[in-house]
Amino acid sequence: DLDVAKEECHQVDYRLSGHMNSAIGFENDKGGWEFRSPTTKICTCKAISTRRKKDGNTTVCVFEGFFDYLSFLTMMKAECRNRYDYVVLNSVGMANKAIPIFRQYKSVRCYLDNDTAGRNVSKIYQEQLGAIDCSEHFKDYNDVNEYLCKGLNPTTSEQDV
Repeated sequence: DLDVAKEECHQVDYRLSGHMNSAIGFENDKGGWEFRSPTTKICTCKAISTRRKKDGNTTVCVFEGFFDYLSFLTMMKAECRNRYDYVVLNSVGMANKAIPIFRQYKSVRCYLDNDTAGRNVSKIYQEQLGAIDCSEHFKDYNDVNEYLCKGLNPTTSEQDV
């Protein structure tokens, strides 16, 4: 959804090896950036990205990467998007650093990749936080983004997530 992308991302122009490049930029909590383009995957500073949508939210949804997060928002009806807060790990290596963030929520919903790393992190979150593994919604695909790209999900309601 172009409106989601405009709200959440920025076009970033940068010079690398003497050449000008452009990428989609997604800011993290330390002011660093995740850059993505067809040829580039760069992180300027490893950190988690949190998106608090509204004071008082009791549920947080967690994703490995920002394309999964953007895809999730794209699948949701616009009026439902602010009912949850969101955490993008930007790497499963950041999983333990997110645990203190999750402790302030009543419910943690994991939309992590359907691979060994994603399942392991989801299991840790289930054991330590009582998190809900929501990967069943896209079980035949690697992640939320792949699920959306296959065109299999109409706009999702709050009850579906």
